[in-house]
Amino acid sequence: MIRIATCGHIRFESGSIEDALRGCMCEIGKPEYELNEFETPVELIDSAAVALNETPYDLVISAFDLKGVTGIHAISELNDLHSYADDLRMVLCASDPNLAFDAQQNGANGFLLEPVVQSDFNRVVGSQLAEIAMRNEQSVVVRCRDRMRRIFFRRLSYAETSGHNQVLHHIGNDSACDVRCSSREAFALLEDDQRFFKVGSSYIVNLDYVDSFDCKQGLLKLSGGVEIPVPVRLRKSLKEALAKRQ
Repeated sequence: MIRIATCGHIRFESGSIEDALRGCMCEIGKPEYELNEFETPVELIDSAAVALNETPYDLVISAFDLKGVTGIHAISELNDLHSYADDLRMVLCASDPNLAFDAQQNGANGFLLEPVVQSDFNRVVGSQLAEIAMRNEQSVVVRCRDRMRRIFFRRLSYAETSGHNQVLHHIGNDSACDVRCSSREAFALLEDDQRFFKVGSSYIVNLDYVDSFDCKQGLLKLSGGVEIPVPVRLRKSLKEALAKRQ
């Protein structure tokens, strides 16, 4: 499910944002989407603030001129709000083509000239949706102790067993999240991705974040200084898996 939010009034040559999205999804054949519409950036920001440790929306399509502020201000607010802001895509819409450069310089991923026509919408928004869909295939949604979260494989450094939970540690984020499942169940979500290696019953590691591996001592060092002991029976296969990642 791709999560989309709109902000402000966006003028279309014909139809509405719902019509444009339906046409775009039909054109690119992408997954289902969820649409949330907001009149003001305050409403959008308040909605986004509910999920501080994840990006609540995959794509925001906003008018450039909003009540009291600009769409660029909305981009800045959303980027400041989330540590994973680079996963959020933003498309700005304006009637002045000269604003396209300002939009790009201030973090927008796309620009649409108003009144928006379907072909331009398909081209600009369609490319963003295609990238989002591809990115989402490299992630998994899990039920954590606090909320449902999307875990991106590229950011998952390692998982560590703690009682009946798996503690998932992320690169670039001091927080970790707990998933109530066994190590085997957690690895079942990840095993199709060649980045991940199961180190006994206690750890699952992302090989892309391995700094060094002492095969003789059986000590694996990850980015950030984490050290993980590797059982003798797994050292050879881990060494081979690391060689394949290089």
